[in-house]
Amino acid sequence: DEYLLSAGKSPSGSIHVGILRELIISDVIKRRLLDLGKKARTMFVIDDYDPVRSFPPGTSLSLDEWVGIPYSDVPDEFGCCESYGAHYANELIETFPEFGIDPEIVWTSKLYRTDAMIEEVRTCLRKTETIREIMIEYVARDFSPEQRTQYIESMKNWYPASVVCPECGRLQAGAKGSIMPNRITNYDPETDAVSFKCHYCGLEDTRPLNQLRVKLTWRIDWPAKWHLFRVTCEPAGKDHSVKGGSYDTGLEVSRRVFGWEGPVKVPYEWVQIGGRDMTTSEGIVFTPRSWLRIAPASLYRFLMLKTDLQRTINIQPDRIPDLVDQYDRFERTCYGLEDADSDRQRLARLLYPLCEAQPVHEEYVPKLSFKFAVVVSQLEEIL
Repeated sequence: DEYLLSAGKSPSGSIHVGILRELIISDVIKRRLLDLGKKARTMFVIDDYDPVRSFPPGTSLSLDEWVGIPYSDVPDEFGCCESYGAHYANELIETFPEFGIDPEIVWTSKLYRTDAMIEEVRTCLRKTETIREIMIEYVARDFSPEQRTQYIESMKNWYPASVVCPECGRLQAGAKGSIMPNRITNYDPETDAVSFKCHYCGLEDTRPLNQLRVKLTWRIDWPAKWHLFRVTCEPAGKDHSVKGGSYDTGLEVSRRVFGWEGPVKVPYEWVQIGGRDMTTSEGIVFTPRSWLRIAPASLYRFLMLKTDLQRTINIQPDRIPDLVDQYDRFERTCYGLEDADSDRQRLARLLYPLCEAQPVHEEYVPKLSFKFAVVVSQLEEIL
């Protein structure tokens, strides 16, 4: 009855422009569905309930003080937002109107306070044995016999959720490379009681599920949210989309735990900057706001949509004038003002409206050449 296109991101620092590939794919599918007379909407999930594992370079906050605490509970070092996670999420969200995207925003930290999400957690805890089988099947499929045996042994008492310690507020102890989650150690379906141990402060306790702050482990959290919202389709980067990866694990959890097929997987390649993969943790970031300082949003949408999803996109700021000229010719082709074969014209008529953030004009609006404008502005500076 209604299509829901979802995307998501953890706000571990400034979010790079690559996430917009996922959001634009979702937006384009939504637009085409609406054109076909269907009901469709988009959603953006902010995983601000993820625990701090590291801070990007330049952060003033102490990792020792905040490691293991959810981003939603870490203060905003700039003092303008309610949390560290909210600051970097809002930095991205504020650019959405200019890029022509308008997803509903879901904050995972708030979602886990709802009865509906707690019920999803309860379902997973009751079906832990099935989830263990799925994890062994997918995670250990390429392990050596010795590794597989060790992994199976480690899963015997494993539960698919962790607890935010009521004493120290942490989901885990340790930073990258030495993480120890505050995993649930037992669940009693009769009393709905959860036992847990905090690896940071040492607290061990048993309490009712609805009196604790809990979070499903990553590969289970994803399909639980798919099921809760009935997500129709979610694009995902190549790291999640590889055969047997987290997306396929999630689809298997969807089928065997929640009893439905799950969303349609749309894999895409990463977006690079200057030939390098962007990563927040290492500070290799080119933000959407940075793009808007040097080029129009429609140009970024064009770059995303003209490139096959299975190809890496490399942003080269020095090539933007050439890309603008290419887009201007593409726009003129859409309006029948450029010599082009019928296939090229048909493609331009389909893609050009999807590249623009706002509805396009019925007639072509002449523009000043970008390169000419650059030259004029430089002459003005000199004069």
